[in-house]
Amino acid sequence: MLAYMWYNLAAAQGNEDAESGKAGIERRMTREQIAEAQRLSTEWYERLEEAGEDLNVRLEGLRRDYPQYYNNIIRQIQRCFGWSAGGNWQTTLAFTVGRDGLASDIDFLTRSGNTAFDSEAMGAVDCARFGELPEDYPFEGVRVNFTFSPSG
Repeated sequence: MLAYMWYNLAAAQGNEDAESGKAGIERRMTREQIAEAQRLSTEWYERLEEAGEDLNVRLEGLRRDYPQYYNNIIRQIQRCFGWSAGGNWQTTLAFTVGRDGLASDIDFLTRSGNTAFDSEAMGAVDCARFGELPEDYPFEGVRVNFTFSPSG
C-alpha cells in the first residue's frame, strides 16, 4: 500500500512514470487496499496543507472530490513562492488550470499595495507546474482564486 501511496503522490505532481507504476501496482491490489492507500495519500497531503496555512485557496468541489490535486496546487505554489521580505501584505490572484496542468488567464482580484509582493505572487503562479487535471475531472479547466498572505 505504501508503494501505491508514493506512486499516487508522485502522479499527482504530474510524474507520468509514476502514473504507470501506480497502475501496475493497482492491478495486484484489492479495492480495500486501494482505498486505504488513497486515504494514506490524502492524509499526507493534508499535512502539507497545514504547513502552508498562511496561503489560502478556494477551489469549489476540487478539495472534496480531488484532494490530491487540490493539495498539489497549494504545494506547487508554495514551492515557487519565495517572498522573504516580511510585511503584512495580501493579494489574491485568479487563474485557470487547464487540462495540461498549466496556469492561464492569471489576473489580480485584489492587490497588496506592494508591487514587489504582487509580482512575486504572480511569478509563483506562472512558475507552478500542477500536472494534468485528473482524467475523470469533468471540465477542461478549473478556475482558482488563490490568496497570498504570508506572515512576515
